[in-house]
Amino acid sequence: MENPRFLSVTLTTANTNYNLLTLLQAVDTEFNDSPYQRCRRLAIQADFDAGAARFFVGNTDMTGSIFGVEIVATQSVLYEDEQDTIILNHVFLRCDTDSQPMHVTVQFR
Repeated sequence: MENPRFLSVTLTTANTNYNLLTLLQAVDTEFNDSPYQRCRRLAIQADFDAGAARFFVGNTDMTGSIFGVEIVATQSVLYEDEQDTIILNHVFLRCDTDSQPMHVTVQFR
């Protein structure tokens, strides 16, 4: 797999929690392999053309009022760790608007 890996995913239904690993596996089957389910750096960016859409990053219990980070168009969030300990299956994405793309950069050790 290329490193870092740059991908885009789409959150199709508003106010729905999407598992990041599942989204990545849908666009790149190499994420089905165990070594690629953890990473060193993870950047998530809201699409430039998202308008007033609000994006959320959190865990399985995320709601519109319980989340880790909220971003809007062009903003991003970066998670870093010196080891490959960011578990992609533990990250969830959500948006308050239908059919919104998010851009994801994953870097492995």
